[in-house]
Amino acid sequence: MKPLEEEEIEKVLVDNGLGVLSLVEETNPYGIPMSFGYGDGMISFMMQREGGSESRKMAAFESNPSACLTVYEHKEGPPERWRSVIVTGELYEIPEDEEGEAFFNLADNAVFAPEFDVLNISPEEIDLQYIGLTTEELSGREYSPLAVYGQS
Repeated sequence: MKPLEEEEIEKVLVDNGLGVLSLVEETNPYGIPMSFGYGDGMISFMMQREGGSESRKMAAFESNPSACLTVYEHKEGPPERWRSVIVTGELYEIPEDEEGEAFFNLADNAVFAPEFDVLNISPEEIDLQYIGLTTEELSGREYSPLAVYGQS
């Protein structure tokens, strides 16, 4: 195992626009796969406000903004390599004047399900909210046979 350098962490975040966002719902952990955008240190999500107060995701966000995003990748070899990045911080509503940057980051590297082109749906058809994640802690690790033996 070896820690990732800052540039390597950024590459994992840019190259993998899908991760697991872990929230706290009252006292229970709640992890959900989420597409995200990343650029210039900004991590952004688009959350649908469907269900209003009945939306588990939005209820968790509104009750406790603490969150953790886990992003991982596996590359076939040789040599085989696993990398993971963990971002811990707080979720916040992205201000209107920063929504353009959030949209660009999502369009640039978020991963969406096939046939779900949320970026081309008009705002009248779906109630979306741009949410950001502060970066209070950021870490990454890599495992590969070469890393175990001190090689890159």
